[in-house]
Amino acid sequence: MFLWKNVSISLFTSFFIFFLFVFSFFVLVVLLYDCGCYLVDWQLFCICGFDVCFSILVDWVSLSFSLVVYLISFSVIWFSYYYMLGDLYVFRFTWLVVLFVLSMIFLIFIPNLITLLIGWDGLGLISFCLVVYYQNFKSLVSGVLTVLMNRVGDVMILLSIGWLVSLGSWNCFFLDDFYLGFFVGLCLVFAGMTKSAQFPFCSWLPAAMAAPTPVSALVHSSTLVTAGVFLVIRFWDFIGSYWMVVVFLQMVSLFTMVLSGLSALFETDLKKIIALSTLSQLSVMLFAVSFGFSFLGLFHLYTHALFKALLFLCAGCLIHSFSHVQDLRHLGSCWSLAPCVMTFLNLANLALCGFPFFGGFYSKDMILESYLWGEMNFLFFVFVFLATSLTVAYSVRLSLFSSFGALKMCSFFSKGEEDYNFLVPLFVLGAGALFGGFFFYFFIFEAKCIFFFPSVSDKNFVFFVLFFGLVLGCFLFLLSFSVSEHFWKFKFMSSFGGSMWFLQILSTQGLLSYPFNYFFGNLYLLDRGYFEVLGGQGLLSKLSLGSVSFYFFSFKSVMVSSAFVFFAVFFFYFY
Repeated sequence: MFLWKNVSISLFTSFFIFFLFVFSFFVLVVLLYDCGCYLVDWQLFCICGFDVCFSILVDWVSLSFSLVVYLISFSVIWFSYYYMLGDLYVFRFTWLVVLFVLSMIFLIFIPNLITLLIGWDGLGLISFCLVVYYQNFKSLVSGVLTVLMNRVGDVMILLSIGWLVSLGSWNCFFLDDFYLGFFVGLCLVFAGMTKSAQFPFCSWLPAAMAAPTPVSALVHSSTLVTAGVFLVIRFWDFIGSYWMVVVFLQMVSLFTMVLSGLSALFETDLKKIIALSTLSQLSVMLFAVSFGFSFLGLFHLYTHALFKALLFLCAGCLIHSFSHVQDLRHLGSCWSLAPCVMTFLNLANLALCGFPFFGGFYSKDMILESYLWGEMNFLFFVFVFLATSLTVAYSVRLSLFSSFGALKMCSFFSKGEEDYNFLVPLFVLGAGALFGGFFFYFFIFEAKCIFFFPSVSDKNFVFFVLFFGLVLGCFLFLLSFSVSEHFWKFKFMSSFGGSMWFLQILSTQGLLSYPFNYFFGNLYLLDRGYFEVLGGQGLLSKLSLGSVSFYFFSFKSVMVSSAFVFFAVFFFYFY
């Protein structure tokens, strides 16, 4: 009865979110037809010449992004019936997810920095509750790391609010150049970097995989990590007027793109590979925005959300069916046990690689061709296309390991696709990954006259880079079978890449090991030590030790005196 009550509440929640999706879709169609934009500005109070307002902006950007959030939330909550079926606290989990989505909706529709903190802090707080949902030591460490990294971005937002007092406005479209504008723009970029896990704040993103897989699908597709990108896009008209901030964002996004791609090549945890893939694609979005292609960055944000949510749900199905094993080296021959899941997994991987006419092709290909079409820096050119080939390489490696690798499980293992309820969200997100790019391009972005005409050589060069990544992924898959485990160079590259160039050790264990050990020692020596030392057990142990010492020394003194008497008698007798 209790389990059925939880399931019914989850069903009601998912259908209510689907109703919001349909309503937002019709409102978006009306706005695109009228080319309208509505701003609701409610003045909370006025003090010393500046107004503190609660603003709501309804335009095509906020409505289209809310469509993506509603669709993915509907699919994730539906999928949680299958994944969290045996959990006694599904009711708590569902409402945490609903609050998480609500915080993201606040962030999307509010263009004011002061009231935007409602959604911004809500995402940070509820993400901590979801990461520590399983309540073990690993989840606690991951949750603390996540919330502390995100607090840096919260501080940057607060600093921006304080500096913007002299301007008297906090709305994204009313900001203008003023004497503190450079610092405000830099703080906004830092806030976006912490939420989107850019270098050097990128170590919390793989650690957040301690959360349940439906939460990971929601976080890495359309909510927490995309909040930083959306903030930068909203305020880009103000941030882009400071060229030093723009160059800084370009360099950080390029470095994070290559770092995450190389790390994913040597990672063996299934969920962490997908997390590092999210980190790479977030860098692609910020790179596109920093080069002036803000609409293309937003376009890639939409398409990426659909196929990345599908990728995480497929990974959750494999983990749930294979006795909660996440090591990629053990998950082989999945075609025979989960053919439907593997079909959608490969579909999402093809969309991630930018396979022609899939979802990611329309956005990712346009970003690369726009960069080739404009002015190029050779160093940036090498980094961008190296990161693109690495994306294809780790996607191909993931598909090959899961499809053709060896199944290293017990001999009586016979689980598979027993429950077909999870196929509904997979079909929904699969359609989004397959046709989402086409829909957003022809019905939204083309209506905004966002198009260009790349040359044939630019198109061929992009396909050559994708083919190079395919060859690299196949080579690494074959190398894993032929290289010995004692080959020290390969082991060093695995540890170097798997730890994100030792960034996880430097930002987590290396910094936290001494404080944790220090506080752990103080807990037992000071807080609990008084009762142990001064209580009955402590006094008994001390008296017992004293009695043993007294017995030892008294026995020792008797032996020494007896030996002295013996040698004295012996000496006087023979002398």
